[in-house]
Amino acid sequence: NISDSTGTAMYIGGLVGQINSDEGHIKLIDSYSVGDISSTGISSYLLGGIAGYFVGNEVIFSGCYSENNIIIDGQNNHSIGGLAGALLGGNIDLIKSYSTGNISILTQNRTERVGGLVGQLAANTINVSNVFSSSNVSSSIAESCRQSEDEVCGYSTGGLIGITGGKVDISEAYATGNVSGDTQVGGLVGLLSKESNIINSYARGNVTGNSQVGGLVG
Repeated sequence: NISDSTGTAMYIGGLVGQINSDEGHIKLIDSYSVGDISSTGISSYLLGGIAGYFVGNEVIFSGCYSENNIIIDGQNNHSIGGLAGALLGGNIDLIKSYSTGNISILTQNRTERVGGLVGQLAANTINVSNVFSSSNVSSSIAESCRQSEDEVCGYSTGGLIGITGGKVDISEAYATGNVSGDTQVGGLVGLLSKESNIINSYARGNVTGNSQVGGLVG
């Protein structure tokens, strides 16, 4: 179990916190993490059940799973995922992987990029296939955050992926947990980039939010 209640929680992973290799190749194969990850009263960035933050020319996740529950009660939070907080690079392959732990976030100021599997995926080309999440994903906002009725304090919450950037192909993927957030809330993906394809994939949990809410994509 991992717990933090001081300073800022950044680059936190159940297995690996951060690997930053812009020109290199990062591979995580047949790996897993089980337990709870929690932070209280602070800001949490780039936090995942297995990996917090991976950047590489080529990033491969294959045969990985997380059964971690993630519990956050803090100020500002972004890039939180059941498997990985953020995966960035030239090319990303996320295959044959899953997450089952629940994600519960209460934010006092702002939360964005939260996913049952990955919070943020961004690369030139991204292949996501044969993956799933059964995680319930809850990103709730404290009333103190809203200075006006129209103010938005939470963005991009998805049952599988919070937000994508780049050309994305998602196939044979599904999410079964309930998803709740503020805006850009999707049963599978919170905010999907324009050059994207979703094939043979589905979401079947309840999805709730205040705006831009979709059963599959927010």
